[in-house]
Amino acid sequence: MTLVSKIIKLVEVKDSFGSFLMKSFLRMSGAKIGRNTYISFSSRIAARRVVIGNDCRILSHVKIKTSSFELGNGCILSEQGYYTGKSSLQIGNKTYIGKKVRINVSDEVKIGNDVGIGENTTIWTHGYFPPADEGFPVTYKPVAIHDGAWVSTNIIILPGVVINAGTIIGAGAVVTKTFPDNSLIAGNPAKLLKSTDTIKSDRDFLEIMRDIFDQYDFCKLIEQGQGFLKYQYRNSLMYVLQGDPDLDFASIDQRKSIVIIKNLRNRDFFVDKEFDWIDLSMDKRLVRNTKNKDLKSTLSLLREWGIRVEVDYE
Repeated sequence: MTLVSKIIKLVEVKDSFGSFLMKSFLRMSGAKIGRNTYISFSSRIAARRVVIGNDCRILSHVKIKTSSFELGNGCILSEQGYYTGKSSLQIGNKTYIGKKVRINVSDEVKIGNDVGIGENTTIWTHGYFPPADEGFPVTYKPVAIHDGAWVSTNIIILPGVVINAGTIIGAGAVVTKTFPDNSLIAGNPAKLLKSTDTIKSDRDFLEIMRDIFDQYDFCKLIEQGQGFLKYQYRNSLMYVLQGDPDLDFASIDQRKSIVIIKNLRNRDFFVDKEFDWIDLSMDKRLVRNTKNKDLKSTLSLLREWGIRVEVDYE
């Protein structure tokens, strides 16, 4: 083992031990924390009720001080986040929050599933400074961000705003009001540009996946047929399956294969097998196993393309 490898290993052990201590302290204080979750020892969480799901990562120097804090499965809270206030903060599954995001929780904040919030974004639930007794307005209103919204970098969201499902907000926008589902908005103040449906590709799933994997030298296409792609992916075979593929499932080596499926008619075939599978069907989006290093690499690669999944521990 090289010196660099030893140093990296030492840092990993130190981080793991620090996370263990932090989780132990929180649990002694009544917190509920799921499996395979990492909490940096430099972060601080203070709330009367703390519930954190499976496979979450709360990175360095995150400060959370609220009345209630709830975090779903598969979430990432990036470095130097600052989420404070006297009310409650609820975050759903597979949500990503970038570096230096500030969430004011003077009133309730609810963030849904599969939401992305870019770095340096600020969410406000109050607005005041000039004194109310002199007639100046003072605002306390909750903020909600619904499933699948993408709040990009340097956004300001003001009290009372609801970011509806599937909304995309252009960088640097100041959002002062609520827009319909699937809106593409931008500007100061933010204005509706178009529906996000107009920017979606109508290409076939297998075509999209092939364009993604073909960009990586460690992923080589070795066979293609009706409804399937077969790759040599590092040390594993990887199958991408859609619909009703013209492929004998029994021929897939359970011990050496990663299987990615989308709206597969016969997906129950994989449930009781030893496959490492990733189900990208919209009603599932689960992964069965994360012990395989190649599977972890695949999940990391997919995340770079905005494709996020939850771990199925059942």
